[in-house]
Amino acid sequence: MLTIDLPDQAAWFREALRFGLVSVREVTDWAAELVGGSISPNDSLLELSFMSRAHPLDLVSILAGLSRDVAPFDVLPEILGVAHERVRADPAYGRHLSHALYHLYSQSDRTVPAELEDMIGFEDAYGLADCKSHGTVAEVQRDLEAFTGTFTARVGSRFKPPGR
Repeated sequence: MLTIDLPDQAAWFREALRFGLVSVREVTDWAAELVGGSISPNDSLLELSFMSRAHPLDLVSILAGLSRDVAPFDVLPEILGVAHERVRADPAYGRHLSHALYHLYSQSDRTVPAELEDMIGFEDAYGLADCKSHGTVAEVQRDLEAFTGTFTARVGSRFKPPGR
């Protein structure tokens, strides 16, 4: 595993959990691994390591505290690269991803880095395709797959979690 500082690792897991790319168990296993390798573990990591039955948003909150200085857009390109394979394998995941992207866009006061500007249209595109106003779900899926595919080279650039 590539060793990166705790805030970067926590930010990766924070966003991967929000985007449905890792499970609560994977986050708690990661925290337990770090706790086990530390003489004086961080209290938040210790808490995370015991939260295997918690709601994902409870973990996101703790991870946010650990990664306060790492903005979601700092890790999003890598998250999208990881999401690419999931979008290809599971068309239903595309809707979840588009919703999560729009939610992040809304939380960011509707400002995103230029390389991520295309992320804002997928939620609306699915809605329009569903009511047969514009395009098809298959077209939206294809566009989302192409968008996430542009980030596959970024996977592992900041943090490579176990098993990825």
